[in-house]
Amino acid sequence: CPENYKAGDVVQQQEGCGIIRCYEDLAEFVGCGSSYVEHDRTSCYISYNTELNYPDCCTPNVVCAGDEGFDETQLA
Repeated sequence: CPENYKAGDVVQQQEGCGIIRCYEDLAEFVGCGSSYVEHDRTSCYISYNTELNYPDCCTPNVVCAGDEGFDETQLA
């Protein structure tokens, strides 16, 4: 496992959204699966709160024009 973690440790990844599970002779990287959220792509986009720990950081959020934090550059 990275950074001298040992078997049995579960470590939150520093970047992105996921965890590392440490075993005796391997490390398992676990991240978000895929998802689809219906939304109006002309005025909304999907965002993820990567400040949250796994698995909460995997939850997609639909952000639309007029919502707090809306960033027009994120529109497809």
